Amino acid sequence: MPLRLLLALTFVVSGAVGLGYLLSTDNTVRFSWITGESEGRSPPPSGTDTTRSKPGPAESPTTEKQEPSENAIGFMLASAAAQYSQNIRYPTYSIPISDDQAKAYAGNRFDPVELPLDGGGQFTVTLEKYRFVQEEDILVAASITGSQVVGPSLDATLESPESRQAIASTTLQNEAGAPYYEASLRPTQSLANIG
Repeated sequence: MPLRLLLALTFVVSGAVGLGYLLSTDNTVRFSWITGESEGRSPPPSGTDTTRSKPGPAESPTTEKQEPSENAIGFMLASAAAQYSQNIRYPTYSIPISDDQAKAYAGNRFDPVELPLDGGGQFTVTLEKYRFVQEEDILVAASITGSQVVGPSLDATLESPESRQAIASTTLQNEAGAPYYEASLRPTQSLANIG
């Protein structure tokens, strides 16, 4: 029994030392057993770098993507290492999100509705949020660009989606030549009572 324990301990220690050597920065062979290169073969083409570069500052997530090299396994390992270095920059409970992910988390956000007009113009309607509470004022802003003739006011009507019955209406005013028209709508009756 002590002989088996001694033999198992020897294997574990030698495995740890061997793995430490392979992963050390002094390993100039650079995993030649993966790429199929050996020290006795001809040197790689002059355009490739055989020296191990020293670690530098972490790259930002917006850097250009690397082009795949001729060595597919090396490229996959480099990609995995780059992804790992980005993932360990922050704790797992505080990983930053992208702008697209941040927009998805903004639940009650209204995306402006844009309609193309003749002559290259555009009509855009914007609300301050997507969902409103019953009898809450709804701020409406609209803008028109292009060569269309527009007066100092626009009419806006809030309708029930099912019956198309008018619930509220208002006139959007253009204040002192501003590039937009703005007004508040106040529904006089609940959408639940209509239709």
